[in-house]
This record gives sequence, structure tokens and C-alpha cells, in this order.
Amino acid sequence: MRRSRCFWIPFILALLHSALAPATEAPLLGPAAGPHAVGYRVITLVDPARSFGPRLDLDGRATPRPLSRPIQIHVWYPAAGASGERMAYADYILAAQGSAGSDPKTAAADVLKAYKARPLRRGANEQRLDGILAREMLARRDAAPAKGPFPFILYAPSINADPYENAVLFEYLASFGYVVAAAPSVGLNEPEVSIDGAGARAQIGDLAFVFGRMCQEPWVDQRHLGVLGFSWGGMTAPPFAMQHLGIDAIACLDGAATMPPYAPIAESFDQWKPRDLRAALLDVVLADEERVLPLGSNARYADVCSWRIPRFKHGEFSADEVAKYHIAAQDSLAPWVIGSWGAVAGRLKTFFDAYLKGSAESLNALRAPETSVAGSTWTFRAALPAPPTAAQFDEIVETRGVDTAAKLYHELRARDPELVIFDESRLLRFARSWGPERSEELFALMQLNLEAYPRSADTRFWLAQIHLERGDKTAAVAALEEALAIDPAHERARRLLEKIR
Repeated sequence: MRRSRCFWIPFILALLHSALAPATEAPLLGPAAGPHAVGYRVITLVDPARSFGPRLDLDGRATPRPLSRPIQIHVWYPAAGASGERMAYADYILAAQGSAGSDPKTAAADVLKAYKARPLRRGANEQRLDGILAREMLARRDAAPAKGPFPFILYAPSINADPYENAVLFEYLASFGYVVAAAPSVGLNEPEVSIDGAGARAQIGDLAFVFGRMCQEPWVDQRHLGVLGFSWGGMTAPPFAMQHLGIDAIACLDGAATMPPYAPIAESFDQWKPRDLRAALLDVVLADEERVLPLGSNARYADVCSWRIPRFKHGEFSADEVAKYHIAAQDSLAPWVIGSWGAVAGRLKTFFDAYLKGSAESLNALRAPETSVAGSTWTFRAALPAPPTAAQFDEIVETRGVDTAAKLYHELRARDPELVIFDESRLLRFARSWGPERSEELFALMQLNLEAYPRSADTRFWLAQIHLERGDKTAAVAALEEALAIDPAHERARRLLEKIR
């Protein structure tokens, strides 16, 4: 079943509930819920900054304006009490009807029939499937939010998926005091997501929109922010999160970036800079498939957890798939898959508790081996102390002196030889702003720049001017000749050398 957005019609829901089997209080799968009641709501908006759909129809006529991008936000949150109608699992599927690419007027029975079609073809028992759809969930529709504020987790679904693919997980997290929000996975200008950078950027844009909207809620704690993604969403969540330094934790469930065919898409993002990562990272991946960890392997300044799980299949990170392909089929693998999925849910809570709630107990649990899934491999690598930003390094140069800055630079490079703190032109700005009275400091600074960029013609040009200020024409000529050997087209170096000669 694809994405959907629900425009609720009370009499349809009443008919639906009367037709379904009696609900049960038992959780659909996963560990026991927490102390909070859970609320659920759908917010239907448009993003006027981005368009959606073709400008002209097939007959060349202009499509209705404006062409703003529709965004449907599904939110799970700690509720103030037992107000609102209790959700059945089928309600989540119906709530998704009407987003980009689906008709909001489709009858509820037809929506559920379409949802059941594929699992029935794959061996699901229809009576059991109907029982799942009738299952009473934790959440209550439009319940009043608890006062909060609560830590916020933004979810990025898998490609072309609806937010309810992990509704069970979101209820579980909300019951422990988290707000979780998700939008359907939709393509750039059409419902289907293209498997390329454009398709990924469409979801990153949606994540940014949902994030901005949810941060307006008074019960969302903007000081404690996390991101969670599955599959395609596990590839788009990190670059979104890396452009916001206020995000504290990123969790990826078998993210597409760990799969060699998709890694080039992830690495094409400007934000994909592992050494810039400061948020804690959790990668949960399959052990029986080829998986690399391009972000976690190169992130040195963030805590990094990785968990490789054997026997698990990619789709089983989705609670919806576990329900309709294992529980409804009552296959022999169902108990193991349910238990493993529950272990993943519990570990996600532990991860977010550690980094969004500051739980020392949870952090200690992450540092210890994870043994809840037999044969799995858990690793934890603590972050190195984060280096200063380029702007902070400039401030150290200005306020603490070049010697202090150079000492710090050498210490950081000894710990991480591939670290780049400043670009080639950054320190040259001091040569333009400092006067001749600071020529000794400038000389040391230019030497530091040459350590970082040995083939910098511009640095040698400025060194030549410092030598001239000192009265050493021979050294100045040598520096200019070196600059021209590196860059024969360096006009300023050529003119200064001719002037000296």
C-alpha cells in the first residue's frame, strides 16, 4: 500500500469499525509500552516554496494554480489523557489515503482491499490479516497533547512508503515521552520517487519542511532533536541532519547508503561530510548482505554505534511488513522476526534515551555488547574531542596568538591526519588585514598554511611580501619563483618578481 492521506469521514469510520472484529489491548508486536498515553494526528499542508506536478496537462492546458507541493504530516506524541477515539490498525492505512498520488475519495473498503491484495498473494491468511486491521492500537486520534516539551524524532520512510510502515514503533516511542513525525515518501514532481539525487533531494526537502513545522509546537523540545530513517530514508536522513548542528542523534535502519549501488547518491550530497558529523550515529544493518558504513566508518567526532543482525531481511525493519507478511501468514519465522524487531525497537529507544534525554544508564548500555539477537555484532566507538570550526580557529589566531593556534593544529593533526580545519585561502585573510608590525606573526601563520597546503602559490606570494618587509630580497625572489613554478599564470607573483629584479 502506498502513501496516503486521510480526509476523515465519520460515517465511513463508524461502518468500518462495526464491520471489524473486536479489538484487543495486546500490542501488535514489540516490547511493552511506556507510561504515557499516545496521541495521533494528521496535519495536511502545502509547501509553497516547492512545486509539484506538471505545469501543463496532456492537452497543453495550464494546470490549476498554485502548484505548491502537498505535505502530509503524521504525528505520534505523548497525550494528556484518554481523550479521542482509539485507533485500529486499519485507521492508519485509511489515514494515509489522499496524499500525492492517491485519491482521497476512494472508499474505505477499496483502500483496505488494495492493502490486503499483496500479502494475500504471498500466503497471508485473510482472517488473520483482518484481525491485524481490527487490532486496537495505543494511539488515540487527535488526543490532547501532554504539556511537555518532549524530545522530537523526525522519521524518513523507505522509498515510496507511507508513514504507517513503522506506526507500531512510533507508538512505542511516544509512550516513553517522544514526539515522532513522518511524511509519505513522494517523488520530486510525481508520486513515484526516482532512484537518483533528485528523488533523494525531494525527501530531504520534505524532512526540512516537517522539521520546521513541528518545531512550532510548544510540546516539542527544540533542544533535543533526533532523526530516524529506514532504507531510502536511512540515506536521506543523515545529510538532512548534518546541515543542522542542533540535531543530537541519527539512527538508520539498513540505510540505502550502506548498499554499494546507492552509496554514490549519498556521497553526491554537499552535506555528506563524515568529519563534520557531530550527532551520535546508529547504523543497524543486515549481516547476511553486502553492507558498508561510509558515514560511520569515517565519522571521528561523533559517537558511532553499529549493529549487524543475521537472518533478518531488509523489509523486516518495517513493522507493517512484519505484520502482514509474517504474523498474518503465521509462518515459522514469525516468532524470531517479531522478537528481533522488538529488540531493534528497544535498542532505538536506548539510543535516543542516551542522546536526547541524557540517560547515563542508556549510554552505558550502548557501550556494552548487545546480545538480544543471537549472532549479531554490536560495536561502539566513542567520539574524539571535536576540533574547532574554521571560524573558531580564526578566533584562536586573533585572541590567543599564532603560536597557540599552531600548537593546537599540530595536536589535532597528530590525532587525525586527514583532518582539514581551514581551507587554503582562510589564513591568507590575515595577510590582508594585519599590518607590517605583525610580520613575525604573519610569517608563522604562512608557514602553518604551507604545512596544510604545500602547493599553495598564493601563500608563497604573501611570504615574499613578508620577506621584503624584512629586507630579505633573496628570500622574496625564491618564494616568488616557487609560486610561479606551481602556478605559471600567477600574475601578481610575476609582476612583483619583475619589480624586484
